[in-house]
Amino acid sequence: MLIVGLTDDNSYLPRVQAIHALGKNLPQDQIDAFYDFLFQKLEDQELPDLEFNGLKNELTWALIWQERVPKELAKHLDTMFRDKSYDVTWRDYCVQFFGKYYRYVGEADRKILKAGLEETLNEWQNRIAGTAGYMLWQMSDYPGFDKQAIIDKIVEVLNQPDYSKIL
Repeated sequence: MLIVGLTDDNSYLPRVQAIHALGKNLPQDQIDAFYDFLFQKLEDQELPDLEFNGLKNELTWALIWQERVPKELAKHLDTMFRDKSYDVTWRDYCVQFFGKYYRYVGEADRKILKAGLEETLNEWQNRIAGTAGYMLWQMSDYPGFDKQAIIDKIVEVLNQPDYSKIL
């Protein structure tokens, strides 16, 4: 399968084009194969960081746009974010999806995504806390989000002594 790199041509362009050509009613076995690809790590393949993670990003959007919300996507994104053996670019993308995917899922998945976002604010040693703050700010009008508490936490993160070194 071209998208997951199981063909002779593993370059970025044909793979991303194949992702963009996917339909909106993928069968579960194909979704599962795509989950397997999302769980691959940067060091286990040959594409540069932004191309590899770009494929994973586009594939995640293709899964989000399915007519039926794919089972387990929120949980998988949370699992990959929490596993610090994944590269920081992919973990940062997972955090972005916590915020962007939130409106498409039911209450159980929303709890997973919200908890992930709130936890990411504690990871100020890299750019992920800033991404989480931005996502939380965008979501601050949803019920259950305290806008002032989000602002206070963002200010706290920005005032961490080492945080300015990564900006």
